[in-house]
Amino acid sequence: EAAGAILALADHEGNRVAITESGGIGWLVMLLGSNNQKAREHAEGALVQLSFEAANRVLIIKKLVEMLQDVDTSSTGTGAQKAQEQAAAALANLASASEDNRKSIVDADGISPLLALLGTATTHAQIHSVAAIIHLCQGSKANQTGIAKAGGVAKIVGVLSTFSANTMKENALVQLCTLAASAVKEMANGSKKNQDAITDAGAVGPLVAMLTSPAADMQAKAAGALANLAQNHHDNQGAIARTGAVAPLCTLIKEGSEETKDESAFAIWALATDHGGNKDTIAKLGGIDPLLSLLVTGETKKSQACCAGALAALVSKHQDNRQVIAKRLVGLLGSVAVRTPDRAERVLNACSS
Repeated sequence: EAAGAILALADHEGNRVAITESGGIGWLVMLLGSNNQKAREHAEGALVQLSFEAANRVLIIKKLVEMLQDVDTSSTGTGAQKAQEQAAAALANLASASEDNRKSIVDADGISPLLALLGTATTHAQIHSVAAIIHLCQGSKANQTGIAKAGGVAKIVGVLSTFSANTMKENALVQLCTLAASAVKEMANGSKKNQDAITDAGAVGPLVAMLTSPAADMQAKAAGALANLAQNHHDNQGAIARTGAVAPLCTLIKEGSEETKDESAFAIWALATDHGGNKDTIAKLGGIDPLLSLLVTGETKKSQACCAGALAALVSKHQDNRQVIAKRLVGLLGSVAVRTPDRAERVLNACSS
């Protein structure tokens, strides 16, 4: 009840200052390890509210990181496990909220304690840890590098490698592996060094296996991760295709969710760019028609951009693909499918590119 009262009080700026000056932050952080679920939830909510003040934010993040460092990751006690879970959850929430929070987590040396949870802590603690890592990576080359230097690639791929048919039997494991794929996507984005390290660590096999899972979000995140691993990386393009990614990606462009279709088209684009062997494989495995269909029917800007990009990559320096795709595009112009101005424009733009 006391934590709930503090949560309510923390909604007001003046109260946030008073709570901090009274030493409330330390007690709230301690409550994250309570066996009382409601107390934990109220404490986490109050800490997020208190973090709206810059001075509080730095102190809260420092104490949360200290909590992760102080708890033995192999501990099996319920209190210790809950403390890890709640501290990691609070850090993930704070990391998602602002760039200032992300900087404070890094400045508090929070990367290593978050990574230490992977493979050792409870599934829920690992979920929150990976979520925090994803937010830290987004839009930050420095954090991508820092996470890799702290051993993050091996840790994240280690989580990814636990994926199997049994994973699908437990929702928490599905969520964890899906987040690990998303973390790979962020870590690989625009980083040749990380692309190399992630592939060398064995990420491609599990990611390709995830493409055939029944979970739409997992399919989308795996396709996005493969796209970023393949982008502007000739060796990875070949490795991903050899592992059998092309056929399921082509299927997902036809049958996946909206996000999965977009990410799969993006992956095909990345695989086809300046790679003659993959252009042949994509065409032979029936990748052209799904791209043309999504080009016409896709409802997002990303789907249109990725389909147009993939088709352009397939025809570049490839006469056979050029002839096939040109013929199909011309045929589309006279079909019922494109009898609206916007769809006709998409096809005409593809023809011109």
